[in-house]
Order: sequence, then structure tokens, then C-alpha cells
Amino acid sequence: MDFSIFIQFLELLIDALFKPNMKLNQEHKPKYIYLLAYAASVSESFRRSQRHSLKQDEVKLTIQAVEKAIGSVGKTHAELVADLLWKFQIFCRVSWSDTLGGGRSNRTFLF
Repeated sequence: MDFSIFIQFLELLIDALFKPNMKLNQEHKPKYIYLLAYAASVSESFRRSQRHSLKQDEVKLTIQAVEKAIGSVGKTHAELVADLLWKFQIFCRVSWSDTLGGGRSNRTFLF
């Protein structure tokens, strides 16, 4: 595939998902998100013109990140800052309570 065609395809996906007032068929939205996440996170390596490995480990996390970014579209600066401060407060509370408990926590938060 020609690299310039690939870039144009990604631009179409990004516009469809993030451009304000863009009409998007809701049945297509998860597919567009998957394609964008796949393109952004999958890598392959070659040896002697043969594909050696294909790394797809980050696709699910990238899908979640794209969905959260889409949820932020249209929010005001104040709303985004309020969301960030709220998440930071939760993180600080969890970190502080884990420190007081004396042990390390296995909790993971994806914001």
C-alpha cells in the first residue's frame, strides 16, 4: 500500500471520529475506532523480507484511549481541567492510603 494513501485513510478516520458536527453512522463508530487503534499501536518487524513478528499487545488499551478522547471532544477547557483534577485527587487518595497501609497495592487505574 502506498504510504500517502495510508495517511489519507487515517486522516479520514480521525476526521470522522473527532471533527465537530461530523455525521457518523453509529454502527460504524466501533469499527473506525478499532481501525485507528490498530494503525496506531500495531507494529511488525521483518527479517530478510519475511515478517518476523507482529506486536498487537497495545490494541485494547489504545481503543480505550481513543474512546476516552472521543468523550472529551466538545468539552470546555474548564470541564477538562475539572476531570483531570478529579482523577488526580482519586490517584492521590489511593496512593496515600496504600502508603499508610505499608504495602504496595496491585490496583491499576486507567484514566
